[in-house]
Amino acid sequence: MSNSFNPDHNDETVSDTVDDPLQIPYEQLSEVALTGVLEEYITREGTDYGMIERGVESQLDKARALLKSGKVIIVFDEVHERCQIVEARLLQNP
Repeated sequence: MSNSFNPDHNDETVSDTVDDPLQIPYEQLSEVALTGVLEEYITREGTDYGMIERGVESQLDKARALLKSGKVIIVFDEVHERCQIVEARLLQNP
């Protein structure tokens, strides 16, 4: 798996392990804290981007745009004691 920020990646670890995950509004984080959360997430899987090289800055820009659009949200995963970025639709009640 590459570490490129992929909103289509089905990261269901949070929704599978926590009934009501703690959502963290990105607007309430300082710029330094938000950048740290995003960098940790996008670099978590290593540095192999495959055929297309994508820099960290472009990944950060993409992640910020997805947060602002509401397509992804930041949640605190109590099981793993770290922040996760998940698709908002995964946390919507059916």
